[in-house]
Amino acid sequence: MKIEKFLAVGAILSLLVFFGYPFGRPGVAFGKMKSMCHYGLSLDKAASILRVAPRDLNQRSYELPVSPENQKNRIYKVPPCRYTYRSKTNFVKSISYTVYEYTRSGKAWSVFETMKDNFKTVAKVEMVPGLGEAAFWVNDKRFHRLVVLKDKIMMDVVSPKNLALQKQVVRVLMGK
Repeated sequence: MKIEKFLAVGAILSLLVFFGYPFGRPGVAFGKMKSMCHYGLSLDKAASILRVAPRDLNQRSYELPVSPENQKNRIYKVPPCRYTYRSKTNFVKSISYTVYEYTRSGKAWSVFETMKDNFKTVAKVEMVPGLGEAAFWVNDKRFHRLVVLKDKIMMDVVSPKNLALQKQVVRVLMGK
């Protein structure tokens, strides 16, 4: 009798998970997550930037966790997403960036300025003209990243390490 109850409960939980309730979130149906990550590069664009064949790239994107406080305060229009593209044959050739889309431009500016000030305490920060509303580049042994703010969107490009290639990534993303 106990085994039958256990199996019945297991079957119900399996169906609930499969249909996305109550463990899922909006956009979950039939076991599939609706991704909010829509700032990805095409494989052709990423391959062009890295100078590799599109078939040589592995691509991955995923939502980053958001704190309950930020969820409650509706800081993000969509959850932040991290994107990576890595060559299968040359692991040094990679693109990695995160896109944050805020609900208010004031919050985006505040986070951008805080991030810039925090990097200034440990590395050299250079302002980069001509990208978005504001952009800075951190060029240090530990950090090589380009952070760009455009409207309510902040892009944080971590690799490639080369500033010219990071600018290419941002220009392609800003065209979306």
